Amino acid sequence: MVHTPETPETRAQPPEAPKLRVSIVRSGGFAGLNRTWTAEATSEADISAWSALLDQCSWRGADTPGAGASVGPNAGPSASPVPDRFSYRISVSVSTNNTASTNDTVSTNNTVSTTNTVQPERSAVLAESELNGPWRQLLDRVQSAE
Repeated sequence: MVHTPETPETRAQPPEAPKLRVSIVRSGGFAGLNRTWTAEATSEADISAWSALLDQCSWRGADTPGAGASVGPNAGPSASPVPDRFSYRISVSVSTNNTASTNDTVSTNNTVSTTNTVQPERSAVLAESELNGPWRQLLDRVQSAE
């Protein structure tokens, strides 16, 4: 049997920390221009704080404007989108980069494989009038992160 010593290229790297990404695209308005804000969190504390806020948002049925994604005492379907008003597409994804090393003691091949894992994305499309409660807090927090 042949054993090849580890080198920096073949040594297992510690797994990269997860990354949470929140993107908000505002579209519509009088000029019909899009504006995008993005926030990323990589530390465990930041991801936990963002996740707490994201969990407060009502994601069920929030895939089209006016679908009642708002929360609070007035939650429920809103009127049809109003011309020249904004709509907001909110997307959340979590990705990890895991690196694993396999040291094959029978042959001289050492392999390092890297896989990117992206957890299922949550998304919502909200009319401007639906941005209240946690949704408004989320928008404000993402905007202030830039």
